[in-house]
Amino acid sequence: MRARGYAPRYTLVEKDKTILEWALEILGKDDSLEPVLGDAESFMAENERKYDLVFVDIFRGKAVPDFVTSPLFLRQCRDSLAPGGRLAFNYIEVQKKKWENVQRVLAGVFPGSHLVSKDENRILISSPSS
Repeated sequence: MRARGYAPRYTLVEKDKTILEWALEILGKDDSLEPVLGDAESFMAENERKYDLVFVDIFRGKAVPDFVTSPLFLRQCRDSLAPGGRLAFNYIEVQKKKWENVQRVLAGVFPGSHLVSKDENRILISSPSS
């Protein structure tokens, strides 16, 4: 994004200290990045800030933990969007039936979203929030 002239401020939430340190090494430590060592579920439950983009990319191996696809967590993500903000949600489809259920939940919280698929990877991009 920087190479294209964008200088966003962002918050990176990671519960694994080593992974967070690696990310900071790659991304660099500057005022545009707020690193948070913590659990995304707890972070979103307590968050009061508004973001232009919330990107959900949470896995244990290829599996998405159940809380990530719960209506409560997804509503917390939606409520954290600034007007015009969007959610990007990354998911790896391992079981077709489970993915179909996740799609229903996502559509209920983020109606009018767009889905991009490549092999087993799914990325849902929400419509702009109001």
